[in-house]
Amino acid sequence: MTEPGGPLYLGFSEAAQTAKDVTALIYDRENFIIPNNNISPNPEQLKEAAKALLAAKSPVMWLSDQATQDGGCAEALELAEPLSIAVCDRPLPLPCIFANFPHKNPLYAGFHDAHGKDLTLALEFNHNMPGTLSFGHCQGSR
Repeated sequence: MTEPGGPLYLGFSEAAQTAKDVTALIYDRENFIIPNNNISPNPEQLKEAAKALLAAKSPVMWLSDQATQDGGCAEALELAEPLSIAVCDRPLPLPCIFANFPHKNPLYAGFHDAHGKDLTLALEFNHNMPGTLSFGHCQGSR
């Protein structure tokens, strides 16, 4: 179970707030949990991602708050340092809440986009970004 991610703010239009006789279904949390005990990396996709990362001249790594929530920050640091990969918080407009990479590390590049980069490695994202090659949980734009 993950800890609360609050505070949570909801915005509703005035029409939604004043509408009469509106109903909605509320589903239990268990309906949205996908067991991950059967999920394992595809070795071929990992090789392809590693080759692309090693061939990149100017890669950048994006981290989201999911890195902190999943306990993956140490692994991100372990990957970035030997390859000298610049590491950024996920691109705006969705700012990160957590410090997902040490902000005093010389590889930390703050909020950043992929301009001028030949490969973007997006780790711990819960969605695919448009215009990217998908390598399982890693994504690289070319």
